[in-house]
Amino acid sequence: MRLIDRVAKVEHNRWMAERITAGWRQIKGNEQRMNIFQHHNCFMPYEQLSAEMQEYDRNSVRYLIALKQHDDNQ
Repeated sequence: MRLIDRVAKVEHNRWMAERITAGWRQIKGNEQRMNIFQHHNCFMPYEQLSAEMQEYDRNSVRYLIALKQHDDNQ
């Protein structure tokens, strides 16, 4: 597993823990995500996410790295 994927997996686990602690719940099947009811369909291991959602997590990591580099240059 590439480093970016390992860090994205950690970020995904952090995100899940944050949401679950806040009362969010997993929805099943083809149900739609509903923020107002705190329902989400991505409470699953990183490896089971769609390629699109894995890329979303990788992009979150890339953004945080860029933000840190920007902050270091200030």
